[in-house]
Amino acid sequence: MKLHHMVISAMLVAAAPVVGQAQTPSTTSLYGSLAYADTTTFQDVNYGSVVGRLGARFGRFVGVEGELGLGVNGDKHFLNDTVVRDDLKRQLAGYVVGYAPLKPNLDLFARVGYGQTKSELDYSGAISGSYKDTATSWNYGLGVQYFLDGSNGVRLDYTHQNFDYDRNADVWSIGYTRRF
Repeated sequence: MKLHHMVISAMLVAAAPVVGQAQTPSTTSLYGSLAYADTTTFQDVNYGSVVGRLGARFGRFVGVEGELGLGVNGDKHFLNDTVVRDDLKRQLAGYVVGYAPLKPNLDLFARVGYGQTKSELDYSGAISGSYKDTATSWNYGLGVQYFLDGSNGVRLDYTHQNFDYDRNADVWSIGYTRRF
């Protein structure tokens, strides 16, 4: 199945509960999350980042969230006689989120969105210099969150980023989440 077919299917699945919610009163709740994310790119480069998310959940099944990630550690590798330092500078993304509540404090979720990633390469040795890149991506993923009480919880998620030109990245994150 092609990526755009999977994205459209995921959006339809995420939007389906909205129809059911239209007949019942819904409540909007806000949440925030702070996490550590590990990204592996198509070139097996690893980035570490701190990710902050703010979101709104409309009823039990649908929400939206915005995400900002700042790089905290990059990857170093060698290319012939040149040392290459690859750093993530920042990531921004917005998502539509579909929830499957399993218990009052346990949710599975899927999310689909669009993002922008800024990275920088610094190289020294036989060749020296730097290169900055900003790329956009369609993102989709799955996760689980468990709330220890009514407000404080733990979140684990996986997101696949599909960039132009057959580039992609896989992102795993774990962190703290809080309902407001």
